[in-house]
Amino acid sequence: MTENNVVSLILAGGQSRRMGQDKALLTVEGVPLLQRTMAIAANLTEQVWISTPWRDVYQPYFSETVQWLDDAQQQGPVVALAESLKQMPQREWVLVLACDLPYLDQGQLEEWITLLETVPENCVAALVKQEKWYESLCGFYRFSAQVSLQKFIQNGDRSFQKWLVTENVYELPLETENMLFNCNTPEDFATLKAHS
Repeated sequence: MTENNVVSLILAGGQSRRMGQDKALLTVEGVPLLQRTMAIAANLTEQVWISTPWRDVYQPYFSETVQWLDDAQQQGPVVALAESLKQMPQREWVLVLACDLPYLDQGQLEEWITLLETVPENCVAALVKQEKWYESLCGFYRFSAQVSLQKFIQNGDRSFQKWLVTENVYELPLETENMLFNCNTPEDFATLKAHS
């Protein structure tokens, strides 16, 4: 599996209602979370795309070339992924990342990329599963999944979990326990700051 077979997509279209401020711009060690996620993704894949309705807000934080997708519909991550897949250049896999993963581990992502060669053809995604839920915003989706995803959306559904349970998903091993911690509330951010 070469990096040319994988592109990255960062989803930054959430309203951050529970946080009360923009999660993407929360800073850890002086760096906004979105900027940190972008840097890790850029180390892993040649192309990184950011899907957001607020390009003008985030653009000043990036000196490197960022490829932007406008999340005009703002109907949540399922629709954002489906619409992004229509516009991005087709590769075998897209690494999808939320913008608010402060413990994102580049080494773990690199290990997962090496595993993609072993994923059966009938699997639409490669994700971590914790208890009964898939971690849908830190993992890999095949570009070919967009056909199934579009049908799901056309039926009026917007839940990653509901879609994924109808598909074959390869389960990724997780070695870094806190890697999937995300900042949804002020309490989450306070916990993060206390450990940084």
